[in-house]
Amino acid sequence: MRVLKEGTRLADRYALIRRLGAGGMSDVWLAGDRQTDAPVVLKFLSMELADVAGSKALLHKEWRIGSRMMHPHIARVF
Repeated sequence: MRVLKEGTRLADRYALIRRLGAGGMSDVWLAGDRQTDAPVVLKFLSMELADVAGSKALLHKEWRIGSRMMHPHIARVF
């Protein structure tokens, strides 16, 4: 697994700027999107949970639910 740090480039598109925080199952980073020249926030499953059964499915479920939410006070999820 890749260790996340400032300056890391991902998918030849995103550049990590700084870690915003961490929760029980993930790390959240501010990044720059090279295609749109816009700031984005990326959420990564923590390395401790990467091999724990059900963790990836839970993060995917969170993404699915979040991607359907539309409100001016809720960040868009892609």
